[in-house]
Amino acid sequence: MTAGSRRMRQEKEMVGFMSNGVTFGVVTAQHWRSWPMLAEQWSWAEEAGWDSAWLFDHFFSLYDGEDGPTLDGWTVLAGLASSTSRIRMGLMVTGNMHRNPAIMFKQAVTVDHLS
Repeated sequence: MTAGSRRMRQEKEMVGFMSNGVTFGVVTAQHWRSWPMLAEQWSWAEEAGWDSAWLFDHFFSLYDGEDGPTLDGWTVLAGLASSTSRIRMGLMVTGNMHRNPAIMFKQAVTVDHLS
């Protein structure tokens, strides 16, 4: 392979990387939302063509003034993983100091298998 053909191949690979490197995601907070509402939001996000959807991992609502559930991020993520087919998913942040690392690892592996 000549230096010119090697450079051309590298440029083609870079162009391919750049054209496929941008993705768009949506964040849905799980405080004050029921399970059916969250499932509907993620179903809509997948149908609308979003590349990813994200939750948070706070133990209580970030905002005062309203009552309602604040569902556990990992548990909701597992449920949403089994009810979607294409969308990538994750938690924006997780409380790694609040969980045993082995248990958190097992939760992540379980979500991966469900998705």
